[in-house]
Amino acid sequence: MKSVTTALLHIAGVSGVVLLLINLLGFFVFVPVTMVMARLGAKAVYKIDKKLLSKIFGTFLLIVSIRSFVEYLNII
Repeated sequence: MKSVTTALLHIAGVSGVVLLLINLLGFFVFVPVTMVMARLGAKAVYKIDKKLLSKIFGTFLLIVSIRSFVEYLNII
């Protein structure tokens, strides 16, 4: 019995080898970039005042929650 993923790949005409190569390419691109950016982000956070960082993060969370709520209600 085929899994859903295998069936969809068969319908789309995509080989499992192609899917594996795409996943490996993504892994080898995103992992090093993530490791470098995590280090830079950590250094930047330690240089910013704790209260300012808390306000920036709170504003970010407020914007994301409002956006999610608007998308959920299909307002815009």
